Amino acid sequence: MKMYEKKKSGMRISACILAMILLFAALPAQASAASIDVPDSLILTLYASKDLNAAGDSKSVSALTLISSGKVTGLKSNDTSIVKIYKNTVDDGTEILLLPKKTGTTKVSFKVGNKKYTTKITVKKYVNPISSVTVGDTKISSSKFKTLSYANLKYADYKGKKVKVTFQLKSGWSLTSGYINVFYANSKTTSVKNGKKITISGGKGCALLVLVQKDSTGQTELINLNFK
Repeated sequence: MKMYEKKKSGMRISACILAMILLFAALPAQASAASIDVPDSLILTLYASKDLNAAGDSKSVSALTLISSGKVTGLKSNDTSIVKIYKNTVDDGTEILLLPKKTGTTKVSFKVGNKKYTTKITVKKYVNPISSVTVGDTKISSSKFKTLSYANLKYADYKGKKVKVTFQLKSGWSLTSGYINVFYANSKTTSVKNGKKITISGGKGCALLVLVQKDSTGQTELINLNFK
């Protein structure tokens, strides 16, 4: 299981996913020392080891919040066997990051200045949210996502093609934004509305990702298609 770390070269696509999806879609985007929006409770998803080996940081690490100013101290997890808490310095401030280790419930906390913030963390196993995914004329069944949150397609079969892509979710699940995030192997990114056409290009490594949410609990999961 890999930790989130800054690298000047050889950065994996997962680092982009963290910045563009996890911080943007699920949690407070930015906060100041005077007014910091930290959730009282949060559900994290624990993915299978094979999932983590394939996706790296994008699924092993979750963002709690981003502190734009103020000194962050006193990071603590009441049970590090369930979740660990870290901080990471970025251009916009300090990220508070969480690394789920096993299912269970505990609390994490940190301080900004003299004020303490605490969040109840519940870690749950990955649950298949997919009914089907269609890419052009290809339909990927729900069973492909039974234990893993990704599916692989041959890049050569879609190279240069503009194909309609639709993620159909099971009842009780929804897309957090309604958009598919497209990451190209040449580092370009874009977002396309679910059910619209996407051009598959840029070489092997192109990936399509959606952030989905279980409506009853708020648990979020990253689902991706990889073109290899």
